[in-house]
Amino acid sequence: DGVCEGLVGMAMNITALKRTEEQIKEQTASIEQQRDTLHELSTPIIPIMKGVIIVPLIGSIDSDRARDMTRSLLAGISHHRAQIVILDITGMPIVDTGVANHLNKTIQAARLKGTRAIITGISDAVAETIVDLGINWDKVETAHDLQSGLRLALAQIGYRISNAADAS
Repeated sequence: DGVCEGLVGMAMNITALKRTEEQIKEQTASIEQQRDTLHELSTPIIPIMKGVIIVPLIGSIDSDRARDMTRSLLAGISHHRAQIVILDITGMPIVDTGVANHLNKTIQAARLKGTRAIITGISDAVAETIVDLGINWDKVETAHDLQSGLRLALAQIGYRISNAADAS
């Protein structure tokens, strides 16, 4: 007959829930900003002089970081018009098959852009691992340490380094 016999209602204060949602959004934005900052710092491109850049690789490298590293390196090569890139792996504790293969791909990508790559800082353990895994780095230029790699790079672009004491 259309007559309302009762009304049921429910109310809930969602102020705390909304406050929590806002906090989560702020934390998520902060985490994304930190991730972006870490990404930028994870593969620094250091221009040493015209045509020479150094990329220090520190820590472990997974497939995502390896992909980002290659992209950063290629962008750095273009930006700095690098003829030579020194990849310093002194700070890498281990190199497994995946990392070694990715370093090969990165070197190949640099070559395709007309840039020579020099690997420096190969530790005894890393050298042993590369040999044990049967990875062929015959065509990869290497140097014992960053200083030796820098000397090699400078010599390749026509600079000669001499000791000032030798000049007298």
